[in-house]
Amino acid sequence: MVHPSHLAAQFVRGFDALCVILGLALLIALAPTLLILSAHASGPAASQLVRIEGKLTSCRSDSDGSTFTLSGQPDSYRSVTGPPETCADALADTEQGLSVAVYVVPADQRASHSTAAIPTYGMTVDGTVLRSANQDMQIGRIDAAVFLLLALGSAGTLFAVVRTTRRVRKPFRYLLADADAPNCGSQAYPGAK
Repeated sequence: MVHPSHLAAQFVRGFDALCVILGLALLIALAPTLLILSAHASGPAASQLVRIEGKLTSCRSDSDGSTFTLSGQPDSYRSVTGPPETCADALADTEQGLSVAVYVVPADQRASHSTAAIPTYGMTVDGTVLRSANQDMQIGRIDAAVFLLLALGSAGTLFAVVRTTRRVRKPFRYLLADADAPNCGSQAYPGAK
C-alpha cells in the first residue's frame, strides 16, 4: 500500500513540473509575440498618410470601434479610437450631410478587400477636428513601447531562468517522478541513538 505522504509528494512534484513546463512555454512564446505586436502597433509615419473625405453614408459600432463608409469612396473604414464611438449619434446627422475626413495609409487602401475595413487616423467632422492623426499615432507609439518593454522583460526572465539552471547541477532532479524528494527532516548525527 502506498503511503499518503508519498502520494502527496508525487502530486506536488507533478504540479511543480507542470508549472515549470507551462511557464517556460509561455516565456518562449511571449517574447516574439510581443515584439511582433510592438512592430505592428508603432503605426506609419505621418508623411505616409493621405486624407480621405466624404459624406458619412453608414456607420456601425462593435467591440473594436466603429466601421463607417463615405460617399465617393469604395472602401469601408475603421476608427478604433475616438468618435464616433456610437454610430447612432452620427447616423442621426446624416440627413444633414455629415462631412467626415480621416487619414489612411495609401498601401492599406490599395490592398484592401471588400470585407476588410481600412484603419484610419484622426477624424474631422464638419470642419471640427475631433482627433488629429498625430494623436492617434502617438497612442500607437505608446502601445508599441509598452509591448516592447514587456517583450524585453519576458526575454530577460527567460534568459535569467536558463542561466540559473545552467549553474545548478541537475536543477530539475526534484521534478522527476523517480527522484527522491529533498530530505528536510532531521538527520542522524554521529553518536545519536
